[in-house]
Amino acid sequence: MLMSAPKLSYFSIILTVCLAVSLFLPACREERKPPPGALITVGNFTISQEEFAALLKFEAEVNPAFRLSDEGRREFARRLIEKQVLIQEARARKLDEKEVFRQTIQRYWESTLIRDLLNAKGEAIRQATVVTDEEIAAWYQAHKDNLAGRSLPEQRDDIRKIVENEKVSAAMDRWMAELHGKTPITVAEPDLLRQEAAPTGNAPATKAADTPMEVR
Repeated sequence: MLMSAPKLSYFSIILTVCLAVSLFLPACREERKPPPGALITVGNFTISQEEFAALLKFEAEVNPAFRLSDEGRREFARRLIEKQVLIQEARARKLDEKEVFRQTIQRYWESTLIRDLLNAKGEAIRQATVVTDEEIAAWYQAHKDNLAGRSLPEQRDDIRKIVENEKVSAAMDRWMAELHGKTPITVAEPDLLRQEAAPTGNAPATKAADTPMEVR
């Protein structure tokens, strides 16, 4: 089931988005004293030692290439400062007020939220899924002609994973159908959801084009 130039890490994408939509004002030109507890100050943007340590920890968790060393810490700080300088310049030019920017942020937020929901639900279902020996044997009997003569003991672990994935996928389909069933949905144009072919993936089958959709 279901972020030549160097590639951005997942953290870099998240950090850029978070900083871009924050409510910091553009940097002022006059000299100012950093607020108490600030580790880094860029214009009106400040980050404390604790916040910096938390960002470092997160980067190490999501980016396998990141090394939590003295040099890695310094490089991380340099990238953080560079991004904030650019973000503040972009805000000064009001680029963050453009509709395309708002739509991009909205789409990223939505896709991240949905991904996290599906991952959490899928993992919960997987933890509760049990594959029995009878199910493994039945799958083997149904597919043994395509297994190049390999015996059931040789294939047991692989079959267990296959059956588990099938059960998790089926449970996710049922969960999605339940969500649709309890959510009020109305569509003014029934043809808008007509499917020419059989439905695939996690989306439940929609009603026929000539049948009005129910409003629950």
